[in-house]
Amino acid sequence: MRICQLSQCEEYLEKAALSSFESCNRAAHAYNQKHAICMFKGEYQAGELVLLANECQHFQHDLKGQPRWFGPYIIVKQRENGAFILQELDGTVMKKPIAWK
Repeated sequence: MRICQLSQCEEYLEKAALSSFESCNRAAHAYNQKHAICMFKGEYQAGELVLLANECQHFQHDLKGQPRWFGPYIIVKQRENGAFILQELDGTVMKKPIAWK
C-alpha cells in the first residue's frame, strides 16, 4: 500500500507543478491583456503606482535572489518628452525623470 502511495507521489507533484505554472501564465496573460494599451502607449495617470525594472539583471543570470523590480513608486506627472517624474511612497521625489520604456 505504502509503495503505491510513494510511486504516485511524483505524479501528483508533477501535476501540481504543471497546474501552478499554467495558473501563473493565465494570470499574467489576463493582466497583460487588461493593461496592454496603457503599457504600450505609456499612458499612466498621476497618482498611479508603478514598478521600475532592474535593467542590470536582464543579461546576467547569476543574480538569483536579487530584486528584479524597484518600487513601488507614485507617478507625479509626465513631461512633454514622455518621461515620468516619480516619488517614493514616503513622498521623496526622484531627482531624475524616468523614461517609460
